[in-house]
Amino acid sequence: MFETDLFDSGRSLLPSIKVSHRFMALILMISGLGFSLFSLALSIWQINFKFNQPVLAEVPAIPLASDSAKIWIDIGGAVKKPGLYPLDQGDRLARAIKAAGGFSHAADKYYLNQQLNLAQELKDGQKIYIPTKADSAVTRRVQSSSNQTVTEHRSSGSGNASVLIDQTQQAKQTSAQRSLQQSQTRTDQKNEPQLISLNHASQVDLERLTGVGEVRALKIIQHRPYDKLDELVSKKVISEKIFQQNLAKLTL
Repeated sequence: MFETDLFDSGRSLLPSIKVSHRFMALILMISGLGFSLFSLALSIWQINFKFNQPVLAEVPAIPLASDSAKIWIDIGGAVKKPGLYPLDQGDRLARAIKAAGGFSHAADKYYLNQQLNLAQELKDGQKIYIPTKADSAVTRRVQSSSNQTVTEHRSSGSGNASVLIDQTQQAKQTSAQRSLQQSQTRTDQKNEPQLISLNHASQVDLERLTGVGEVRALKIIQHRPYDKLDELVSKKVISEKIFQQNLAKLTL
């Protein structure tokens, strides 16, 4: 009797145990699916977060401009465009000649071929003058006259000392007359208005204009060449007022 009851009770518990196992399996399956979905969502979020981060581009180093990297030279004489020019440190004389437009037709070819050193390294504030044919001719005449005086002195001896004295006195008189003529010429030039060339004047000459200092003089040089005088105003180099004040002193 007791065994029969126990068997019957055991049989009654079997369905409930089977139901519990199925319920637990269902819960585990749902949990596993939920964990998988969570892992997938977390991976997607990490990928989006990674790609949405702003990318910081590398900024290339830009060298700062330095005034010490430039030199200024003043070139004149037998060049096409005499004036003030900015060049790089270590530039040679050939670069300055090129910046000034090259040699003019008045340049002395003998000096250019025999004495001018185009490989000369330039320095800041350097003054360069290319002699013309007329300049070289004057120099040669002076040297020839000096050599002739020395030669006559050596060949004449003591007996002809008076001749050398006379020649020296004549040379002094000629020199005095030449100095007087040059002084008169400079006086006449001072009385006459000095015209300043916009395309060829140096910075020093441009600073002689009314209302023009170092900055405006350099600005005038940087805006070369000029075809008309009023381009100073149209290019906004100087004001109309300063232009009218200096109009009588200007030339191309």
